[in-house]
Amino acid sequence: MPDGDQVGFLVNGGSLKQQLNADLLPNMHYTLTVQVGDRLGIPFADYSVGLYANGNFLAQALSADFRPADGQFITATVHYASPSVVAPGQRLEIRLKELEGAMHVLGKSDWI
Repeated sequence: MPDGDQVGFLVNGGSLKQQLNADLLPNMHYTLTVQVGDRLGIPFADYSVGLYANGNFLAQALSADFRPADGQFITATVHYASPSVVAPGQRLEIRLKELEGAMHVLGKSDWI
């Protein structure tokens, strides 16, 4: 089980979002990692985990790419390389969304 700083549980189309205390900067590579868990014996639902700036989509990971085995966790990773010019004051945000069914997420957000 992950021992992350930010932990959440999603079910029935739920979502989580966290606005970070950081702005999008030019020429940066961002890496977001989230531990996604599938509760033992419960059907696993599709999900997305995304990185946004001022509500604008930057990058995402989908359950099709990062799907844990029953009763296990897997690390979903989102990568984003910012362009050389960005508008100032764009606050970064993480969004986790369950797309259908029952999903169980415990995780830690890491920035590299």
